[in-house]
Formats: sequence, C-alpha cells, structure tokens
Amino acid sequence: MRRDFRDFRPTRSWTSSDEHDRVVGQAPRGEIYTRRLRHRCTFVQVRDAEGRIFVHRRTAQKLIFPSR
Repeated sequence: MRRDFRDFRPTRSWTSSDEHDRVVGQAPRGEIYTRRLRHRCTFVQVRDAEGRIFVHRRTAQKLIFPSR
C-alpha cells in the first residue's frame, strides 16, 4: 500500500519533555517556543560520495531562524 505524503504532516501539538527525555505534556508549537519549553527535534546530515555536506536552505516563513 502506497501512503500519501500528506499522512506525514506534523501535528499541531508538540510533546514537551524534561531533561531526561520523559514526556511531561503537550502544547501548540507557538506555546512551546514562547514558554521556551524543552521539546524533541531531529537533525539530518547528508554527505555526498566526496564527503561534502549538503546544506539546505530554511524557508523564509520559519518562526525561528528564517532564511534571508
């Protein structure tokens, strides 16, 4: 069964966690940022065959560190 990419849209609520990565609640993204709550995130590093790192450009609509 082929899944539509829209099945993987981020949820409107994010999970907040403590310093030991235990889930302590959920809140909308804006509240997570405004209250500076700890939350999980993911980083991906992509390299080509020559070892060069691919750097993506953030969209200008990002709340934190938008592209210029």
